[in-house]
Amino acid sequence: MYCICVSDDRFILKEMSRLEMQLFLGFAPNYFDYIQRCHTSRQPTLLGKIVGVYRIVYRNLTSNATLNSNLLVMENLFYSRSVTYKFDLKGSVRNRMVNPNAADNDGEIVLLDENLLNSKYLCVVGVTRSGRHSVN
Repeated sequence: MYCICVSDDRFILKEMSRLEMQLFLGFAPNYFDYIQRCHTSRQPTLLGKIVGVYRIVYRNLTSNATLNSNLLVMENLFYSRSVTYKFDLKGSVRNRMVNPNAADNDGEIVLLDENLLNSKYLCVVGVTRSGRHSVN
């Protein structure tokens, strides 16, 4: 599985496994209803916008063997924005903490769920102090 940005960084392409595709198809109607309601009512959302899901079929003309790939295209939330902190949130607190001083090869730190819960940044995304307990 891979995840890459297009050349101008505006969109992200993510290859999806068969299981991820099945899960997506299950929640897609609710996701698109929610996005449409937000758009219609001009309500902001923190969810990334999915702009398309495609199935790509590669066929070997010699052997006639095929390889299927599911590809999700979504907006890059960081496009043309200056970002101070990045969080990779999974909705779990099991093994979801990193050392905030440990940068990756690019000198970038991607924080996890427990880092967010233990930080002052919850107020930035609209979670009140009393709401932290319900997030836990």
